[in-house]
Amino acid sequence: MKQTEEEFKLSEVIKLTGLSDQTIRRYQEDFNIQGIRTQGGHRRFKREEIDMLLEAKRLKEEHGYSIKQIRSHFNGETTSEMLEKNEPMKTVFEKKILNLEEQLAEATEKLILWFRF
Repeated sequence: MKQTEEEFKLSEVIKLTGLSDQTIRRYQEDFNIQGIRTQGGHRRFKREEIDMLLEAKRLKEEHGYSIKQIRSHFNGETTSEMLEKNEPMKTVFEKKILNLEEQLAEATEKLILWFRF
């Protein structure tokens, strides 16, 4: 069977990510990063798995996210603690909430006017 996607050796992943072998093992377990095992038992990683490792590292270093918060991020969830640590994200959400509140107020006014007739 032909290999269609490039796979990286653990030593290459360590160089690409700057993470230790021990941290990579922990992240594999914490974030369900499967990797591939060769017949000889060596680990290989796909590019998307390396990207997940890099994203986990970035979130930890830049925002101080915990393992639980990084897992939430990978699951598409946002917690209040994550918003507190990430002011730009908080601002975006606050603007969206204000916009929705304005739309709701306008729709309410239209309904009130409509029911008066």
